[in-house]
Amino acid sequence: MIPEQTTDTTLNLQSMAPPQETLSASPFRTHQLQARDHFPAVHRKEHPDWMFAVLLTGFILIAWTLVFYYKRFTTVISAPFSKRHLSQLTREGNLLRERITISLSAVYIIATSLLIYQLNIFYFKWNDPVMNGFRLYVLIILMVVFFWTMKLFAMNLLSVVFKTYQSNHEYLLNIMLFSTISSLLLLPLLVLTVYLNSKIILDISLIIISLIFVVRFVKGMMIGVQLTRFSYLFLFVYLCALELLPLVIILKLALLYNALFV
Repeated sequence: MIPEQTTDTTLNLQSMAPPQETLSASPFRTHQLQARDHFPAVHRKEHPDWMFAVLLTGFILIAWTLVFYYKRFTTVISAPFSKRHLSQLTREGNLLRERITISLSAVYIIATSLLIYQLNIFYFKWNDPVMNGFRLYVLIILMVVFFWTMKLFAMNLLSVVFKTYQSNHEYLLNIMLFSTISSLLLLPLLVLTVYLNSKIILDISLIIISLIFVVRFVKGMMIGVQLTRFSYLFLFVYLCALELLPLVIILKLALLYNALFV
């Protein structure tokens, strides 16, 4: 007898029953993402167009300065590290009243304001539905300009009170030179910070700016030492009140505002 014919399913009608389906594992599975917010989130551009325009403006100003004031520009870069170039810079004219100072100051304001804006993004995280983005950046620029205007006014006023015109001029020149160095280093680092969204590069930028500030402070002390009628303690307190105290107050107010409203 043939084995296939031993079982007859005609009587129990098993041949009419549908075949049993065998379930297998499907390659399509549900996602593992967990919903955090149940409301639609506003889409934000990670790299707004105005940031590109700001950075491009800074590089255009540097290029314009190199084209029209190349020799003077190289002297400005070398002056903080060379007495010969510093003497040459002073001998060739008053840098604080030249056109190159306008472009270099603009680069410094652009770079410093963008650094503060990035600090707000990574650390303070202050966000306002009205004052945000480019409006916030413009507000920061106005605050930086106001800060330096008041600081320069106070320095010039103190130079009149204490009759330290020459030392005040040298100190202002010292600030100008080191501010230029810091802005030139800061601008490329900000490009990497913005487009790589890197907090590490931002921290590196802060370290570099802090080191330049310390060197500038020490150089300012050396300028003040030339004034024999003032004690070293007076000069130290004067520079701390002029350089450190405003920054500490601004940082304290920012932290206080961030703690109350953010």
